Amino acid sequence: MHCRRFGSLKDPRAKISKLLAGLKESTRARDLERGKIIHAEAAGTGEELNTFVASSLINMYAKCGSMEDARKVFDKSSPQDVFLWTALLSGYVDSGEAEIALGLFSRMKASRCEPSGHTYAAVLKACSSVASKEVGSQVEGRVMKLAALRQGMGVHCEAAKRGCVDMVVANMLVDTYARCGSLWDSRGVFDQMRYHDVVSWTSLVWGYSQHEEFEVALELFSCMMTTRCVPNARSFVVALKACSGMAVNKDSKQETLETGRAIHSHATKLRLDSEVAVRSCLIEMYFQCGSVEDARKVFESTQNHDVASWNTMLLGYARDGEEEAAFQLFERMKSTGIHPNAQTYLAALRACTNVIAREEAKQGDLKVVALAKGIEIHSGAEKNGLVSDKLVASSLIDMYAKCGEMREARRTFDRLQQRDVVVWTTLILGYTQNGQPELALHLYEQMLETCVPDSQCFVAALKACVLLATKNEQSSKALSLEKGSFIGSQAAKAGCESDAFVGAALVDLYTRCGSMDNARHVFDKLHSPGAVSWTSMIAGYAQKGQCEVAIQEFYRMQLEGCLPVTQTYIAALKACSGQAAKEESRREDGRLLKVQSLKRTRAVHSQATATGFGLDAYVASTLVDSYSKCGSMFDAHRVCASTEDSVVAWTALVLGYVQNLDSEAALEAFAEMRSRGCQPDSQLLGAVLKACSDVAAVEGGREVHALVLRRGFESNAEITNALVDLYGKSGLMLEAQHLFDSIPACKSIETWTTLMGGYSRLGDANRVFDLLHAIQESGVKPDGITFTYVLAACSHAGLVRQGTDYFRLMVSKYRVEAELEHYHGMIDLLGRANRLEEAVEVVRSMRLQPTAVTWMTLLSSCKKWKNVCIAELAFGSLLELDQRHSAAHVLMGNIYASVGMWEKKHKLLHSIVEAGLAQDG
Repeated sequence: MHCRRFGSLKDPRAKISKLLAGLKESTRARDLERGKIIHAEAAGTGEELNTFVASSLINMYAKCGSMEDARKVFDKSSPQDVFLWTALLSGYVDSGEAEIALGLFSRMKASRCEPSGHTYAAVLKACSSVASKEVGSQVEGRVMKLAALRQGMGVHCEAAKRGCVDMVVANMLVDTYARCGSLWDSRGVFDQMRYHDVVSWTSLVWGYSQHEEFEVALELFSCMMTTRCVPNARSFVVALKACSGMAVNKDSKQETLETGRAIHSHATKLRLDSEVAVRSCLIEMYFQCGSVEDARKVFESTQNHDVASWNTMLLGYARDGEEEAAFQLFERMKSTGIHPNAQTYLAALRACTNVIAREEAKQGDLKVVALAKGIEIHSGAEKNGLVSDKLVASSLIDMYAKCGEMREARRTFDRLQQRDVVVWTTLILGYTQNGQPELALHLYEQMLETCVPDSQCFVAALKACVLLATKNEQSSKALSLEKGSFIGSQAAKAGCESDAFVGAALVDLYTRCGSMDNARHVFDKLHSPGAVSWTSMIAGYAQKGQCEVAIQEFYRMQLEGCLPVTQTYIAALKACSGQAAKEESRREDGRLLKVQSLKRTRAVHSQATATGFGLDAYVASTLVDSYSKCGSMFDAHRVCASTEDSVVAWTALVLGYVQNLDSEAALEAFAEMRSRGCQPDSQLLGAVLKACSDVAAVEGGREVHALVLRRGFESNAEITNALVDLYGKSGLMLEAQHLFDSIPACKSIETWTTLMGGYSRLGDANRVFDLLHAIQESGVKPDGITFTYVLAACSHAGLVRQGTDYFRLMVSKYRVEAELEHYHGMIDLLGRANRLEEAVEVVRSMRLQPTAVTWMTLLSSCKKWKNVCIAELAFGSLLELDQRHSAAHVLMGNIYASVGMWEKKHKLLHSIVEAGLAQDG
């Protein structure tokens, strides 16, 4: 029909007009078949070679997605015609093949066909498209697309030389420079333009907004409103997005909200607020500014909503923590007959995962409710054929993983026909979050067979390695280090090792595995290490015992412009604590203090307070611990009293008093904490029971025991051990035994030895031996503390032979290395039995250097048996270690007095007075 109609026209111009009109209609309707029929008619009448017809054909084929046919038309036409080159160039750009367009532009110039302004506009659009795909480079704090920028500058220079920089080209230059990250050049072109239309202004506002210079973008939009240029819908979309971006980055959202309302008012005056894109951006802006009510008003002001508007509201509710409102809106949307799309299900699933992620949801019914809702959403997505969408599938896997339902997560994953790196990464993270790092790493190895990992995938796999490294077994750390190093090498090959998140994960892994050389190597390669990486390094050095280096890194971090965060201060304080453990105490103001470590702790404390982290509960508890280890309980108590009744800080204080052998003060601190209404946790109650044990405060211990029962902590192993220890030290073995018997069958060696300690202190050797036999029968391996109590029981009962046998079996049979307390137990055992020569032989055979306690133990036995000869040997050896040991002088004097050696005693007393030890003694 078309052929007869066009063929019957006698006027050539009328014929061409009809052809062009038909092609225009086919282009508008994207009707490729109709366009091909018209093309056939044009070819039959010879009009195909007409420049206007050929360029329209090229444009039609390009818009209908058939660049192959467009190229065929071009190849048949004149190679000198700029219209045809421009049409083909534009076609390739619009089809997403910008690189081919740029290559074609080079061919066009080589063929000596001069470009027009429209050609340059098309080429600049190609440069913009290339820029959007290019990986940016950091230049003076801004991300620049350098390759695309060079191409754009070249086109700009060439167009300027040919005098082709008209309004269209200038507008494209503003847009291209902005997309390449060169806002300076974008603004320069804009300022040189004699006139600005809505495209010019909008492109410039968009550029500043895209590069997060939201305030400048909104100032420009305000300037635009003062000119004669009337904004269009896209202008308002760009301005509202700038407003949303500023709301995200600003602490105070009220000022941004007022700006957003003003933009809304302008859009309403121009009757553009009902435009779909503008309405969606208004809803988004109000949510970001924290005004849920305004967002709801915009949404409810229109009855006919497209799916995009529903999705914006759903996502806004989900992001704002209004999950119940999101679920209700989701149901309402379905009742209107609107078909949810992938974005709808993503928003609904986000609402589910928000509920699940809440701390309170882990302990209540909300988690179950959210899981049920998630299953319902899963079912709806399945009915609509959207479970195969990779983002929806990934969100479902994430939701199930956060619920701990890894079977369902895996089932969802296995049903997918095609899996991209995002889906694999989500499941790997799910296994890691659920404490299954081995499965996560196995999955990562499977993924490598079919998929190339990206930076996020590397981070997920490295997190699994970190979790594996946190297990106590040395083999786990070795395996974690091996796998982590392999992942690190893959990240390096992929060019991701210098990625901030990959680098931070690698540093964290290496520091946890104690491989500080590897951690340092990765850390030094990071372009600008963040607080997480610095903190990992500080914590790693502190954990490795290199506390001095850790503290130096803490100060170097700040010199390089990186501000500490909560975990940084905690790591630095732990380094101070580690340093305190190595430092010798000095007496100052009547207290034994670790002076240098105390100065450093105070410096870190001062800085944490100045930066607003001093009152953080975990920083405060670490401060309390650090001050306690430095011996300054005054500072520790001051910190604790200044916190908002943090159980963690009070626990650290009580433990600090116990460690500093001031259990009465520990109990006073516990009473003060209770008076503040602070509820103790299991760890704090365990510390209080230890304090009660140290001072044999059995009545106070009974009160704590009652509190343990009220709080439901009776099944806690540490608390039970502390209670057994308390009753054992108080001589209440019936109660200690009753508690011990109430523990389930699988008792730890700590529990066994705690009960054994009670019987040992009472000298009940038979019960101690029975317990040792029971330990072996239960399959638990005795440890060093077990044999300390066994040897003490033998010593109190005078069972020399049994004690000697157990000491020998401890090493040969049970593979427990003899420590100082075991040697001291043997010396005490032999000394009590007047086998002092054998005791001296034990001292001489020790694999460890004797201490003052070693010689004092032997000296005490000499006093009992009045053995002056060995006493003098012990006393002389002790003086080599400590010339001013006043207790040794007194004890030796008493030994001389017991055998009537008064002259030697008087000489010793005289030496005590001369040395100034009289007051000490």
